[in-house]
Amino acid sequence: MTEANHSELISFDHVSKSFGDFIATQDLSFSLPKGKIIGLIGPSGSGKTTTIRLLTGIYHPSEGRIKVFDKSPSDFTTKEKAKIGYLTQHFTLFPDLSIASNMNFAASMYGQGILRRRKKIDQLLDLVELQEHRNKLAKKISGGMQRRLQLASTLIHDPELLLLDEPTAGIDPILRRKFWDYFEMLRDEGKTLFVTTQYVNEASYCDLVGVLADGKLLELCEPQELRRIAFGGEKLNLRTIDRFTEAQLAELAELDIIKNVRRMDDGTIRILVDHAATALPELMSWLQDRSVPVESLQEYQPPFDDVFVEVVERHLAKEADQDSPDELEPAETEPEDDTMSEEAMTPAEAEPDQASPSEDTAPAHIDEPSTTEEPKNRLSNHPIFEKPDRPASHQPTDEEVSS
Repeated sequence: MTEANHSELISFDHVSKSFGDFIATQDLSFSLPKGKIIGLIGPSGSGKTTTIRLLTGIYHPSEGRIKVFDKSPSDFTTKEKAKIGYLTQHFTLFPDLSIASNMNFAASMYGQGILRRRKKIDQLLDLVELQEHRNKLAKKISGGMQRRLQLASTLIHDPELLLLDEPTAGIDPILRRKFWDYFEMLRDEGKTLFVTTQYVNEASYCDLVGVLADGKLLELCEPQELRRIAFGGEKLNLRTIDRFTEAQLAELAELDIIKNVRRMDDGTIRILVDHAATALPELMSWLQDRSVPVESLQEYQPPFDDVFVEVVERHLAKEADQDSPDELEPAETEPEDDTMSEEAMTPAEAEPDQASPSEDTAPAHIDEPSTTEEPKNRLSNHPIFEKPDRPASHQPTDEEVSS
């Protein structure tokens, strides 16, 4: 999971966090290297925000130990806190200040001089596409624009570690992609980004992906490995010029390299193998030997919507049937729709949030033609732990900020 040339930046050692009888996170243990983008995906109430607040020191673990920069977040000095940029889910800047004044204030909190901050503010307002709105009051702009302003203020002091809680929530797809391009640039500069998201397909932009449900970390690995875990291997799509016969389908299923074969509604043959790279040439040779006219044969990357649902659904099923000795088979629902979508240490104070699959060892078999029904997420009824926002003790005026 980590590379030898990347030192450990974050570690959780059997960390749990409870609020009364409610367990927000359960026995989290993992270590993360610096210079990576780490994505944490999960439904609302799964513990993503609680995990980030544990990293900042806002929350203290009920059990276990956390280290960030090789020390407990609760022991951070002011200088060490300045290494972190924390984006909360809720707007924590000053609504009665302009966009530019909010940025000025955030920069001044980190001791940035006037000349340096002007250049940085211009750069960030260009990034979040707020330059032409810089003189508007924060309370007069849309929620999406407030989100973009808050992200810009998070980046103002060039932090080493970015803790971003739903940074692209409420952002249009084009700007969302622009943000991820910028995140990747920061990663390439040596920054570390810990990002939570409910836009599950954003996991493909991350170096490491964690799946969180019911406060439990189900998986933490590279995106491609998560796909392999979810479906028990890698998938290929075969399209032939002539219809692939049932006899050919049955013969194909008998190959040692094939774990599962199914015909999709559009005629595509979906094939599950251990490793696509090694299976492709052998499969092509088999087709050529039988003079099967091939239109295309290529690896199929299931969208992360499917991967996420598969991992979480199987975790829930395993918990529900934990007394049953039967091993769970990988689900084979193949939805065609690729969409499933649903704080910088800023000057204002922050506030709180809230299975591994087993592989079927049975021989390869042929499935019935697929449906296009989208998998259902059974995690929508979990409580979300939230505390009300705490008002800032003093809100500076535009005049105070510019002085």
